[in-house]
Amino acid sequence: MAKDVKTLNKAVRNYEVYRLLEESLKAMLTSLPLVQDLHHPAMRDRHWKMLMQTTGKQFTMDEKFCLGDLLALELHNYVDACSEIVDRAQKELNIEKQIKKIEDTWAVLSLVFTPLADSDIMQLQIEDAITEALENDNLQLQNMSGQKYVQLNPMFQDAVANWQKKLGMVDSVLSTWNDVQKKWQALESIFVGSADIRVQLPDDSKRFDVINADYQDLMRTAADVTNVVEACNTEGRQERLENMLTQLELCEKALQDYLETKRIAFPRFYFVAPADLLDILSKGSNPQLILRHLSKCFDNVHNLSFKPHEITGEPTKAAIGMHSGEGEYVEFASDCACEGPVENWLQNVVDSMKAAIQAEFKRAVPMYDEMPRTSWIFKYSAQNTIVVSRTFFTQEVNEAFDELEEGNEDALKTEYERQVNQLAGLIELINGELTKLDRKKLITLCTVDVHARDVVQRLIDERVENASCFQWQSQMRYIINEKTKLSQVNVSDAEIAYNYEYIGNCGCLCITPLTDRCYITLTQAQRLVLGGAPAGPAGTGKTETVKDLARNVGVQCYVFNCSDQMDYKAMGQIYKGLAQTGAWGCFDEFNRIPVAVLSVCSTQYKTVLDALRGRKERFMFEDVEISLKPSVMAFITMNPGYPGRAELPESLKALFRPVSMVVPDLGLICEIMLMAEGFQLSKILSRKFVILYKLCEDLLSKSKHYDWKLRAIKTTLYVAGGMKRAAPELTEDKVLLRALRDFNLGKLTSDDTSIFLGLLNDLFPKTLELVPRAVEKDFEAKVKEAATELGYQSDETFCLKISQLRELFVVRWSVFLLGPSGCGKTAIWRTLMKAQNNAGEKTVYKPINPKAVTRNELYGFLHPTTREWKEGLVSVTFRDMANNSTNKHQWIVLDGDIDAEWIESMNTVMDDNKMLTLASNERIPLTPSMRLLLEINHMNHCSPATVSRGGVIFVNAVDVGWKPVVDSWIEKLEAAEYRPLLTTLFSRYVDPCLEHCRR
Repeated sequence: MAKDVKTLNKAVRNYEVYRLLEESLKAMLTSLPLVQDLHHPAMRDRHWKMLMQTTGKQFTMDEKFCLGDLLALELHNYVDACSEIVDRAQKELNIEKQIKKIEDTWAVLSLVFTPLADSDIMQLQIEDAITEALENDNLQLQNMSGQKYVQLNPMFQDAVANWQKKLGMVDSVLSTWNDVQKKWQALESIFVGSADIRVQLPDDSKRFDVINADYQDLMRTAADVTNVVEACNTEGRQERLENMLTQLELCEKALQDYLETKRIAFPRFYFVAPADLLDILSKGSNPQLILRHLSKCFDNVHNLSFKPHEITGEPTKAAIGMHSGEGEYVEFASDCACEGPVENWLQNVVDSMKAAIQAEFKRAVPMYDEMPRTSWIFKYSAQNTIVVSRTFFTQEVNEAFDELEEGNEDALKTEYERQVNQLAGLIELINGELTKLDRKKLITLCTVDVHARDVVQRLIDERVENASCFQWQSQMRYIINEKTKLSQVNVSDAEIAYNYEYIGNCGCLCITPLTDRCYITLTQAQRLVLGGAPAGPAGTGKTETVKDLARNVGVQCYVFNCSDQMDYKAMGQIYKGLAQTGAWGCFDEFNRIPVAVLSVCSTQYKTVLDALRGRKERFMFEDVEISLKPSVMAFITMNPGYPGRAELPESLKALFRPVSMVVPDLGLICEIMLMAEGFQLSKILSRKFVILYKLCEDLLSKSKHYDWKLRAIKTTLYVAGGMKRAAPELTEDKVLLRALRDFNLGKLTSDDTSIFLGLLNDLFPKTLELVPRAVEKDFEAKVKEAATELGYQSDETFCLKISQLRELFVVRWSVFLLGPSGCGKTAIWRTLMKAQNNAGEKTVYKPINPKAVTRNELYGFLHPTTREWKEGLVSVTFRDMANNSTNKHQWIVLDGDIDAEWIESMNTVMDDNKMLTLASNERIPLTPSMRLLLEINHMNHCSPATVSRGGVIFVNAVDVGWKPVVDSWIEKLEAAEYRPLLTTLFSRYVDPCLEHCRR
């Protein structure tokens, strides 16, 4: 019609009727789209009332309302107002839908109550759906409350505010409820289950009984209303839970204070985790139940023997001897009563332990000259055998010097010959039939004797003429103190009383000139009342030297793996424990602790040192008066310049005497260890060994995973010793060749293998082909059987890698299974696990991806304000495996990229300490059945400290290749008729295609 009007004659346009028609048409064209908008389903009565107000006309919305009525409103005059009303209606509809959705969501969400194990009490389980809905809906309500149309409409404003209040209450109640439940579960076993603690804390036990009754009543009735919103908005519930939480926190605080009093009574408890300490205290009246915790309180007391009852034969509460972790037994000098409060009788055990070692020492000294040394060695504990032996060596050298001054010029040469003969006798014994315990003792004694021989040789070479010369004074000289009749260690002018902590049969380090220099510096640091700070590259023996020195003077040494999770409170607890026990603390990677914490550490340690200088027996530490043992000392070991390391504050540096640990004399260490393992040709073989590793370092590729330093050398030497005893028919050079080849081939890349074998051929000419690889034939068959069961191809290289991984697991407890994606790493360890299970060696594994969680979730952390310990994945897994004695092999498979952040907290697990140290001061040992398997595709972000701590199996891309994968896939195809064809096609095309892609 508008078009028709436009085509009319121009003369018509002057008519009034034309003008009216045109205006009517324009009004209609404007009104019709508005009519269409007003037809929107979002329009409600309130919006029509707004339209009436806007147009100033009244109408009734019923069935009779028609288009004419709408047009009569003259909408074309109110275009903007109409559009705004429609827009508002649409936005409000959206808000209505959102509120409805929230209502529908929370109408179906319910709390889940399940019965607690071994009881009829229900426990609350908050499902992930509730947490997720809470987060999403709270965010949505917050956004809605800021919207214009919610603020303009009181109805929506009330609805949104109401839901915000309800969900706020849900959040608050669930959070409090969860906290109450956790605390109640933790405290219930303590206050209800332990009679000892009820006696010790009567008021708090009564308080807990009231909470316990209230909590059980709450949980009984709570299951009647399961809808989340209704349950959480029940009148009085929030106040009731908050009251319970407050009361539980009071009980918890009382318990912490109680634990602190127990720690002060028996300071070794500072190094026991709170959960273990509670277990010890609650079962303290039964010594049999405490035995599993002994290793946490002592350096190497793992078990006690008790006197049996005369009639029943049951063990009484009188301990008669102690066992080390290696199985060595030492009898107590007199019965040790394990009765009364646990902290008291554990102190009795400490006193009995020291008295037993002292009494045995006094028995062993007179017997040394009464019988041949080769017989005397087997009569006493390893600790006293070494101490007495070193005491007599000191005495013999001093006597030789006296003879020298009297004119006998051959006195030192006579002493040298005696040392050589003693060593020859020892090596003869080592090569004979021995128990594992005796062999370890003899190897330790052999190591000490080699050093004694070298000391005498050096005194002769340098023509030392009297006992006061530095060459002799700088050695560790064991003497018997005239006054106390007890052992004492002198180094230069430092005189250190032997502390008689039982260290068991744990072996010792090879003693080199570097070790000697380190011992002099550290003992002088103790004489000057300072700490010690050995620093140097990875694998130079910093921590091990400190531990070895502690064992040499009979002191317990705690090693702590420092990380940025340690705060000043945790450090304060450690210093408190060290000061009161007189133990040594070795803080490994100390510069990983944040600088802010380090500056507080300097104040804390200075307080201890000032008390030592003042020769105090008690001193104030962090507002608490504690006792002080003069043997206390702290050491910090650091790798300079690695990622994630801080620079130490000057105030801290001043408290520690620095020791620079350079690369040790590998040739000498090799010679001593080969001799200790029973090799007669140790001098020549050690030279070949060191030359090979030096050439490998220089000539092979610079792969990140290669390590040709001290740790790698030590492990290979252990392997060589084992092989020598397993194959006595082989000559010594063949044994060493086999150890070097079989132990190193697994970690080499395909390009380096041929170079390595060439170097071996040069060092051991015409011998390589004569020494086959040592094979476990029965187990190889099990590997092939396991591979077939799992649907893998028992390819020769694949089976070889599995055998290499098994061999490496025997000598290394941390293994990197390394190689590009798709090279068969997972298949290798899964097949080994299956084969071991088939062979009757029960193997279990626990996979963890360390990069999928935060560091706190991985290792656990202490809550900064409540000091409550929150468990982590690794801490729980380690504890469960350490407490399990039924599995032959237990693997923690860490499948995820390595970075310096998380892997460095594993340092004390991966080195000889075999101990996971957590921020809570808990120390979880890596038991003999446990292994760490790190499945990774590169080691680009590893520090040398990490690389040197683990063994490596490198899987080249071509080792397994594509063929076994394809063969396994073809075997699984249901259409058997296609199998030959597919095999042919793959063989024909894959290799050329891959070659083309590589080019």
